[in-house]
Formats: sequence, C-alpha cells, structure tokens
Amino acid sequence: MVAKRKGATPKAVARKSKNVETIVEVEAVSETTPVKKRVLVEVEDETPMAKKHKVEEPKKEEVKEEADAVPAPSKEALSKINEQARVAISSLLKYVHDKGEKSLFPEADHGLSVMVTYKKPALVNGKALKKNIILPHPSVAASSAMFCVIMPDLDISDKARTDADVEKQAREWEERIQADHGLTRANIAKVMTQLQVERVYRTFADKRKLATAYDVFLVEKRVHKSVMKHLGKEFIKAHKMPMIFDYSKPLGDSLKKAAATTVFDLTANKMRIAVSAGHLSQPHADLVANVEHVVSEMLSSCPGGLPNVRSLFVQLASSQPSLPIYADDGSANDVTLKKAPTVRAEDKLIVDDCSTLPEGLNVAVSKSGRIRVIREKDGAGVLYPTVNDEWTSMDKLKPKMDPKKVEKKRQTKAHRKLKHKEAVAKALKKADGTAVYKKVIARPLMKTTTTDEAKPAKKAKKTKKASVKRAMKRLRGEVKKAAPI
Repeated sequence: MVAKRKGATPKAVARKSKNVETIVEVEAVSETTPVKKRVLVEVEDETPMAKKHKVEEPKKEEVKEEADAVPAPSKEALSKINEQARVAISSLLKYVHDKGEKSLFPEADHGLSVMVTYKKPALVNGKALKKNIILPHPSVAASSAMFCVIMPDLDISDKARTDADVEKQAREWEERIQADHGLTRANIAKVMTQLQVERVYRTFADKRKLATAYDVFLVEKRVHKSVMKHLGKEFIKAHKMPMIFDYSKPLGDSLKKAAATTVFDLTANKMRIAVSAGHLSQPHADLVANVEHVVSEMLSSCPGGLPNVRSLFVQLASSQPSLPIYADDGSANDVTLKKAPTVRAEDKLIVDDCSTLPEGLNVAVSKSGRIRVIREKDGAGVLYPTVNDEWTSMDKLKPKMDPKKVEKKRQTKAHRKLKHKEAVAKALKKADGTAVYKKVIARPLMKTTTTDEAKPAKKAKKTKKASVKRAMKRLRGEVKKAAPI
C-alpha cells in the first residue's frame, strides 16, 4: 500500500505491527521545492482511512514468464551432466569390448541413446509436437546411407489405383529426380509413391519389414500427413518416422540433413522419452559431442526444463545396461506446467431453416456436430418430432418421443439429485455434527431446545435428535412437492 500525505513533516511515524510491511511516501511541503522520501513502516491491516487515501503506484512493465516457457539450464549443471556422460560412454565402450560380441549392423545393435524421465508429463501439446536435433557427427554418412523417398501420386484416377504395375509412377519420379536434382539409384535406394505404400504395405508385418529395410525415410510435404497416418505405430516404435522435405528445394541437401537428424518427441502425457545419439562404432570424441548436444537440446525444449527432469540415462539400443548421468529426487509439486483447458471452447451455432420442419422452427448445428431443433422466436430448444406431431406411413421412422415421458424423466432425475444430497448430508451429520448438516442442505434446521445445566445430558441429546428428525421430515415434504413422481 502506498499512501501520500501532503503538508506533513519529513518524519513519518511508524505504526507497530506483527507481519505486514508497507511503503509510505511522505511529501514535505516547503517554500522552495517539495521533498519526497520513502520510509518503510509496518501496518497491521488497512483501515478505512488508509483505504480512502490509498494511491496506486504506476505499474511497471514486467515480462511474465508463461507456464509453458522452458527455463534455460545453468552452465554449472550442464557441465556436471556432460562430465557424467563422458564417464558413462567410456563404461559402455568397455562393457561392449569386454563382452566380445561383434555386430554386422552396429547402428541397430550397438546404438546409443539418451533417455529422459520427467517428474510431471506435459498435459497440453505445445506449438511443436517434436523437435529435430541435428547431430554434429551423424551416425550414418549421407554417402553410404540407404534412403527411401516417398512422393505424391502423379495419376490419381481409378484406373491407376487398380493398375497391376504399382511401381509405374515411381519409375517416372526417378526420371524426374535425376533430371531436376541429378540424383540416381546410387544416391537414393528406393523411390515410392503414396499409392504404392498404401497398396503394398498394408499389414503390420509388412510395415515392420519396410521400417527395417532402409536407414532413412523422407516424404514430400504434400503427402506427409496421409503417409505418416498409414505407417503408424510400427514406424514410431522403430524410430523411423519419415522426415518432411520440399521437392522444390535441393534434394541433396535434404538427404544430408535427414541423415544427421534425430527426433525428440514433445507430445503430451509422456513420462519417458529416448533420443538416438549415435552408435558405439563411432569415435569416443564424436559420441561425447553428440550426447552433449542432445542433452543440451532436450533440456532447452522439454516441458518444464531441467527442474522437471527426474533423471537422465545413457543406454544401448537393448536398454541394458542403462547408466544414469543425472538424477533429481525433488518433489513434482514444485514443478509448474501449463494446465489442460477445463472449460470447453464456445460452440458456435449455425442456425437456418429446414424444409422438413414446420413453420416457426429452425435447425441449429454446432461446431461439434450437435443438431437441435429450436424456436425461431426465442431460440429455445424444442422436442421434434414427437408422438403428437403428424406423420404418414411413407415416413421411414415413426416418431417415438413423448414429451410427457421426457418431462417425467427430468423430474425423476432432479428428485434423485435431491435424495442423494439428503443422504450425503445425513451421513455427514453423523460424522461431524449438525453444523455440517446445515451447510450441506443449505437450509437452517429448527432451533434445538436449550437445556439447563441442572438437567441430565441424555434429555438434551434426545431433544436435539428430535429436532433433526422434524427438519428431515419437513425437507422430504418439500422435495416431494418440488419434484413429484
């Protein structure tokens, strides 16, 4: 509270208080220039006079951090995590070397990933559902990687959909890619069309085989939604979701970028997420650089930032062993995330007349798809058609809605609500006394007869019980009048 007092002396009298501190601005009026001083005084609480002379300070423009803004991790915390990551990578390399197992496909068998576990999952999807992280040292070189490129259909006619040669349009796209971008089979292992993917790879087993057949998948931006929907969870499990590219831009650059990209999932309601960071066949320095870059990108974009991270692990593709590089045993209640919307957005109505409705009635269709019949005058909902309306034998369905039965159903529902409220109040009365009973019923009970100290306690208890019974009886009578069955 800031109060101004004109014509006062430069000294301000401090009123003693227990807890609350306020700043009082005292203005001393002199013959020359006014002098303003700020004195810290204690006030117990606001008096009517203080409220009257209360002057609000000009509000300073403050930039409030939104609930979904991610706080940047400190340099000290990042350095400790990176130090532990180096030790974990060295231990994993030693573990694989001592085990003595050789692999023909180190990218799959000895893959290295960073797994993050949250204290609280995100309840709402942010602006981005995923983040593409470009590794400084790609696990697969663009010159040796096997790329599969999915392109739009050139012919969408019914004849093309039933053509026995499903690779006809794919061959046409190969010729176009070679003419436009100068890339051949040596650069791109497979070119497919959307129709070819949908016709050839229908079952889950076929999609799993396709996911393991190539290193990197790319899909043209015009068909990426439909293709991703068709490929589904089998590609998500294999971490092979196609990268989006624009055909009008140089395709060679898109291939290099896709080979070096790993995806960090940011969708809501997930507690644990793993991000690929390379494989153990890479040099130790390259692995360390990849893991440090992945950890930095994850902490800068994960929901809640570092305060919401329970643990970080560096693990192999088989998840065994999994070595921790960061752990926090803090409470999840200390983390504040963006809450899910509890209020449904306004459902806008589109009102128009309908030829099958009688005069005076319109049809209203909401954005959610709900259809209602309303009156043209006041917009109130109307039951139509009912058993009281006209109908002919040519109509497909005979009206079965009875307004009397609907009204009776509503009254029964209201009566059950009141009965339930009464039963809950009665149970609370037994547990916590008459005061809680009054609060739940929201109607005062009859006053209990006062008893003298000389009278026995049993008689007072009986009187109180009798008054409660009379109040319950009166309440039941009012319920029956309000909602007769």
